[in-house]
Amino acid sequence: MDRRQLSALQGKDGWSAAGTLQASGTGQVKLQADFSKGGVGSGQYTVQFNVNAPPNPTNPNPIFTEALLTWIVEGNSVTRHISIANGTSITGSGQAVTVVIYDNTQLLYGSTPNTQDYQVNCQVVPGVRPNTEVAPILYPLDGILLNGNPADPTFLQKQPVGHSDYLYVPIPQDAGITSVLVTAISPVVIGTAATPVSIGDGEALVIVSLGGVNAMTQYDCKTPFWYPLLASAQGLYLQNNTPASPLVNLRFTVAFGIDG
Repeated sequence: MDRRQLSALQGKDGWSAAGTLQASGTGQVKLQADFSKGGVGSGQYTVQFNVNAPPNPTNPNPIFTEALLTWIVEGNSVTRHISIANGTSITGSGQAVTVVIYDNTQLLYGSTPNTQDYQVNCQVVPGVRPNTEVAPILYPLDGILLNGNPADPTFLQKQPVGHSDYLYVPIPQDAGITSVLVTAISPVVIGTAATPVSIGDGEALVIVSLGGVNAMTQYDCKTPFWYPLLASAQGLYLQNNTPASPLVNLRFTVAFGIDG
């Protein structure tokens, strides 16, 4: 019998929390796990999540749920910030962890916010998450500006970007971000038979910024790919570099890959 099996018989080796959140609300569901008190001790632990948020037939605004995890060793901490859904999991190392689950639903469509209640829960157990091709992810929702103008805050996936225009997407510094995936497409309305305009080489650009307009690197996101991000990166400029004629709008999507 190994140490973990023995400790499972002698004391606590799992933690969980559950509760109700309200879309567009400020409530939180919290979990605190001190592994030294459970008899298991410091090591690698996996947090898995469940979000039970059925579609709201009276409101088109989808629910977005996020979690902030703080891994602690001898009073020092590191944080991970992720978007969560049913099936999300993340691994970290520590003597303890705190998990805060909260709602970050955005008003995307119409003028009435989605305010439905929904259930969330999380569980923490020793071990590492399965090795999959997709890391834990954070979808950027806050601080996005059209052409860098504070008067034009926007939601990324909703905002068409015109010729020579750009979106600025800040990179959260508390999330443990290691990579980014950016996609671009000329949008087609659902239910139509229109063909998207083909995007040429260099016409959908991602410029990684050190802060302000100081470019660290740039790449073409015509073909989506996970790109590594250095710790000093501050933001992304997503630029429509298509020709002036014919005018083509682009829609960009971004997913940040999180360590864990």
